[in-house]
Amino acid sequence: MHAEIKEHSGKSYKVVNGTWYHRDTRDEIIEILENARLSCSTLRVHYGDVNTGKDWLESFDVTGHIGRSMGPVKIPLLIKQRNSRGGPGLLEHCIVKVRTIGRNATVLYMHPHYNVGKFEVRACSDKNGYEAEVLVGGSVHARFQKVGQAEQWVRKMAG
Repeated sequence: MHAEIKEHSGKSYKVVNGTWYHRDTRDEIIEILENARLSCSTLRVHYGDVNTGKDWLESFDVTGHIGRSMGPVKIPLLIKQRNSRGGPGLLEHCIVKVRTIGRNATVLYMHPHYNVGKFEVRACSDKNGYEAEVLVGGSVHARFQKVGQAEQWVRKMAG
């Protein structure tokens, strides 16, 4: 993989196969994303702190196919379904883990110090309509209407 460094509007990018990546994106991440874009693979990306490996535990706009935007700066996009026409731009320089989706899911990249923190599911009787909350590292991260939903979310995030 050969990345060409280009400038646009005062920003530096690594350009590979016509896709413009943030200059701080690791080369191995670029290679994974380009391979996925060309093969139409479905990925799950985990964003986080690239210095510590701590996952931000994002659960929206994190699965899909890799595409790219139109115009002079073609940034990578996360396309929900193959027949979709667009999607959110990737924060590819903030990726701490990438895996394929499906029965034979495979981790393609994981930060050497990747971690999700310690999860705790507990009852939440003081919040209207919510039975459970999930604490991560001792702080409330999410609330759910049912305990089973909280447990399912923890399994999804930890996987």
